[in-house]
Amino acid sequence: MSEQYKNYGKQDFLEDAFFLAYIKRTSVEAVRFWEKWMASSPANIGDMQAAAQELRVLLSATRIYPSPATTDEVWEQIAGQMAVSTMERNKLRRIRRSLIAAAAAVLLFIIGSSLFYYTGNKTIATGYGKTLRIQLSDQSLVTLNANSSITYTRRWWGGARREVWLTGEAFFDVTHLKKDSLPVKEGERFVVHTSHLDVEVLGTRFNVKERRGVTLVGLTTGSVQLRWKDGRQTMPLQPGEQASYQAATGEVHKVVKDMNEVNAWKENRLVMNNATVGEIIQLLEDNYGYKAVLEDPSITSRKIQGTIPVKNEDNIIFILSGILKVNIEKKDSLLIFRRAN
Repeated sequence: MSEQYKNYGKQDFLEDAFFLAYIKRTSVEAVRFWEKWMASSPANIGDMQAAAQELRVLLSATRIYPSPATTDEVWEQIAGQMAVSTMERNKLRRIRRSLIAAAAAVLLFIIGSSLFYYTGNKTIATGYGKTLRIQLSDQSLVTLNANSSITYTRRWWGGARREVWLTGEAFFDVTHLKKDSLPVKEGERFVVHTSHLDVEVLGTRFNVKERRGVTLVGLTTGSVQLRWKDGRQTMPLQPGEQASYQAATGEVHKVVKDMNEVNAWKENRLVMNNATVGEIIQLLEDNYGYKAVLEDPSITSRKIQGTIPVKNEDNIIFILSGILKVNIEKKDSLLIFRRAN
């Protein structure tokens, strides 16, 4: 988790639920983590300390409300001591009202800014070849794959349903909030929205991938319910099952799948079980931003069995080149597959 904080600025610390738990001292894990993190003297510790100071000020602020009688008495004393005329007294009252209005506007701005920090939506995106681990305010963990994005509310209040919006691919480890046998409450649900279907869970571990008009949902533990946007059907999933949805045709399939294979990308591995070269080329295009140019298009149908380390695109290119007996040339954003001499 500590890797993601190395590039944090002050604003990022202010919006991080795990950091807020440290400031409020509501999590022993958070306190231990951040004290250890500070002891390592990271380069951005100044931003972290500035955010900590601002949060402590916000959390400790107390507003004082004088009674109307006291306020009127003070202003009357000021007016009397100044021995102002009736006209001047009226002018003073107008100034007083203006000052009160200005103070109220400033207070509303501060409150609004604070609410935005904790209740507004936040979008996080990864670049080509990058993955990122995110902790949500309910302590759920999201691992975001390359060239993907997720939008979510910084903090869920008052039993509101937990919702996120995903583009690309992510693995979710959702905190289970339901502790009783009563009917499920809204705040106990966790919903991942994609373009064509919603994935609803209570607490579970699952992978969602949406690329090229195909949505794949693979369940590792727990249970999920898939709901199509048009409302025409729902589908439950059990551990070890993967559902696929084709947007172009509306076709839905559910198969038994090895979740170690589905989730291998989290460990920088690509597990191929009769995967075609075409599928691997799609991964290079989707996750690393390349466009493939094939001198011999027939190689896309060839199948590969085994595991490829995918820490970076160079590993994949080198291994593919050896397996296929072709030369692969990188030229800007192109990958050119040529027959070996």
